[in-house]
Amino acid sequence: MTQTVVAPWQFVEPTLEEARALKAVAVGEATSEQQKRALSWIIHRACGASLDTFAPGQPDVAAYRQGRRGVAVLITQVLLTKPDDLRKHGETDV
Repeated sequence: MTQTVVAPWQFVEPTLEEARALKAVAVGEATSEQQKRALSWIIHRACGASLDTFAPGQPDVAAYRQGRRGVAVLITQVLLTKPDDLRKHGETDV
């Protein structure tokens, strides 16, 4: 996947299909393909999970990028964890 690198504070504009997918997820009407597309946009484009966070001579930019990337890491950790492993002591299914 080729990405255009933008300044870290700039809005990462989704494609038309990505925007439609995000909106469909938000209202609970997304197809499985739209769900995948929306999550991919969030992790890879909005959070910049695959981008280097290093910014020579700009520690504030590096910290900002790392913060965005950290969101992708958290989402990915949840996705890679078995749901039952996330269950809290005494928690039951509703």
